[in-house]
Amino acid sequence: MDAISVKTWPFAFLSSERRTPPRLLPLWVMAMIALAGHTPGSSAWGLAGVLSLALGILIAPLVGTIAPTVVAYVSLLACVAGMAAITWIMPVGDWYREAWSDPGATGFLAMVLLGAVAVGGVSSTLWALLVGIEAVRRYARRRELRSLRDADSAGESQPAIEVTARPVAAVPMRRKWTAPLLRAFTATLYIALLVPLPSFLVMSGVFIRPAFRPHEGLDGIFSDFFTASVWPLLTIGWLAVGAFVAWLAWRRGTDRARAIGIGSGAFVIAAVVFTAATFAIVPTEGKSQGFAPWVLDYCPPPLAGATCEPEWLFSAPELTKFTASVAPLVALALLVAAGLLVTFLWRGRGGERAATPRA
Repeated sequence: MDAISVKTWPFAFLSSERRTPPRLLPLWVMAMIALAGHTPGSSAWGLAGVLSLALGILIAPLVGTIAPTVVAYVSLLACVAGMAAITWIMPVGDWYREAWSDPGATGFLAMVLLGAVAVGGVSSTLWALLVGIEAVRRYARRRELRSLRDADSAGESQPAIEVTARPVAAVPMRRKWTAPLLRAFTATLYIALLVPLPSFLVMSGVFIRPAFRPHEGLDGIFSDFFTASVWPLLTIGWLAVGAFVAWLAWRRGTDRARAIGIGSGAFVIAAVVFTAATFAIVPTEGKSQGFAPWVLDYCPPPLAGATCEPEWLFSAPELTKFTASVAPLVALALLVAAGLLVTFLWRGRGGERAATPRA
């Protein structure tokens, strides 16, 4: 793998992703809807909350297929701005206190949904910033081109632009079973990403409270929002690693360079799933190993005493038991799928066509 490929991959990935809609916007919307109807101890609401969470996750890939037109961009930016305003207006602080004091599994689910709100909101805001930067860049480029055309029409001489030939990226001639192999790897990768997601979301929910408490000056505002955004950013990073590996699998390029990137990324994801899929909610000697004592400092006022140690904070939900049982199998399946794909790419069985120059 040459240095050019190493430098190009991340920037090409970011360039590709910022031209797609905010994928986690549905998760943000569905989590807000579910939280609005939170009923402590209600099994019906618990089922509705799980379905809302699943629906928000399942819709996310479909949102990425929206054509990146100007109308789509403006509409989605308006949706992000509207959701940000709704989130700020809604009593999220009250929802947090209600979720914290709910001793049952519904309290844990409500905290997961709060984490989904944080993750969806932060990711959508980052997308909006990327789109804004891209819009400014394109506007500046258009002004530059317009000034060059005006100068040319006025008869001013312009330096000649040298057109050099550049090679076309190799286009692999895929065999019939290549696409099924890529689909199987992508599906296994997505399942592996979902396994530790409850832990990421519940941690994002627990630490979202500083964003909705009274702030002490400008420094307090930055400090509180930084604390509230750490776990959502870590969650987005986890999902971005998986998206980058999937992007490498489907992009066209040097087979061996892709094989190294896919193998490395899949190994890291499988290691996390196998060793720490439930890092935040697995009980160890009566306490969750991911929660330090100072987590209780986030006990929302006016709660105090025993209510600051809700049962859901120090117990293993059924979801945790299921996650712990399937995590080794999912990690093994990901390693097998990645091994097959990496072997296929490393041997160059994609049958890449010879590069031809073009002007």
